Amino acid sequence: MPASMSKPYSLQKLPTEIRLMIYRELWTQLDSGIGGNPNTGSGSGSQDVLIDRANHQLSIITAIQNLTLSCRAIRSELVETFFTKVLPSTQFHLPNTYAPDHIRSLRQHHRPQVPRPPELSPINLINFKIFQVLRSSSLFTQHIQHICIYWDRCYCSQDRQYQIRPTWDVEPDGLLWLANLEQLKTFRVVFTDMNVSRNLRFCYACRMALLLVPRTVEVASCWTNIPDGTAEDFALAEDRETSWVHWFWSKRALAWGHQRALEEMWENGEMKYGVEEDEVPPKRVSEHQKAIEENGVLAKRKDRLGQKIDRHIGGMGVPRRMFLKSV
Repeated sequence: MPASMSKPYSLQKLPTEIRLMIYRELWTQLDSGIGGNPNTGSGSGSQDVLIDRANHQLSIITAIQNLTLSCRAIRSELVETFFTKVLPSTQFHLPNTYAPDHIRSLRQHHRPQVPRPPELSPINLINFKIFQVLRSSSLFTQHIQHICIYWDRCYCSQDRQYQIRPTWDVEPDGLLWLANLEQLKTFRVVFTDMNVSRNLRFCYACRMALLLVPRTVEVASCWTNIPDGTAEDFALAEDRETSWVHWFWSKRALAWGHQRALEEMWENGEMKYGVEEDEVPPKRVSEHQKAIEENGVLAKRKDRLGQKIDRHIGGMGVPRRMFLKSV
């Protein structure tokens, strides 16, 4: 190889047209993955193939993030060509919302009276790395519009049932991150274990985090993963899914009213550390809830956006039917 070809070549020295071609190739690779279409889920190949695809997506997402940090011109080009044109038709999947270190510790130190968290698969570990890249990027956080999270049960430190150490609370990082997504439009929860009772599904903090997803959300849906079930199982799951969607939309304004009242009390010096958040006066919550409903602060509910989904990021190894072609 000639000496002139052995040195790295600055992307900035390339003509704009060539750089745009490179960008397009990056998100084309997000579509194709390695060895086929990554959107086909668990039925598309061996575990090794799925891991290769997940690693491939991680490398592409990381490359895009690194490019945004290289210089202002490249960042601007990526905003115009990728973040505002590609992300609106991309759905991101978060198969595990708790940090792997927390899950490992909970498995090692779990109490006999509480369920033991499932073992983390290699694909879940890779997907958490994808989530970490997304969370670290202000551009991804600003432009992501479609999210799907996968949930079996709450492992938070509610009632001290899941507590690794007195100073180390367990929190669902992925779920809490949703509040930062400025343009989030569709939000889906996939329940991966249909046998978990409603009172164990979410703690109070997780329920509030669900209800306080960004006000821009227009479509919220729920799905239950039933690998092998009877007609009765599917009917029961459908009833629960309908009930969850009704709960979400009926309680959303109330949760936002509570949050506004709580913020107001902190600003006025009426709230102190150690005081429970549920001690906010109901009348004040009701006033904020009414203002939110009358002023249209929250986006109106829609059954569907009619938005075509061209690509899926994360979620390798979950059933194919979980991947949507439109939302």
